[in-house]
Amino acid sequence: LSALSDRDAAAQLFATSFARGTELARARAHAQAALRPQLDAARALGAALVAARDDIATVRAAVEARRVQAAIEGLSAGGSAENTGGEGEEEELRLVGALQQKKEAYKNKTAELKHLKMHVGAMQARCQVGRPVPPRRPERLAVTRLTFPWPHPPAAPSVTASHA
Repeated sequence: LSALSDRDAAAQLFATSFARGTELARARAHAQAALRPQLDAARALGAALVAARDDIATVRAAVEARRVQAAIEGLSAGGSAENTGGEGEEEELRLVGALQQKKEAYKNKTAELKHLKMHVGAMQARCQVGRPVPPRRPERLAVTRLTFPWPHPPAAPSVTASHA
């Protein structure tokens, strides 16, 4: 009876005592084994996203530094900041092109991670097959939005001079 007070001990007792429990435990172990590589891939992809974000910030800073340098050169030469040499524009175009490529790669990785996250969520749900759902505690429930049967909440009654 003491095994029933601990969730994991109760699941182990069920798995060893009944054929259905053994079947569920085997299915859960198989699902967890399939889940591990997916979780590792998601972690690696998350790390790649962080690195891609840092690369984008680095290239963006280089573009901004190039623009500031071109403005300073243009103003120190007595012209306006708009009249810079073709060499500086080529460098900026190269940096902007690299920035666009890195942004596109980042978007692709984000979409891939989103897909992987949905897949992992489904696999995690399969790992929970046969486990009892913990009861909801009322103190943990939160009201997200109040709805009223009328378009606006009723106005509070106002106190007028005639009622006072």
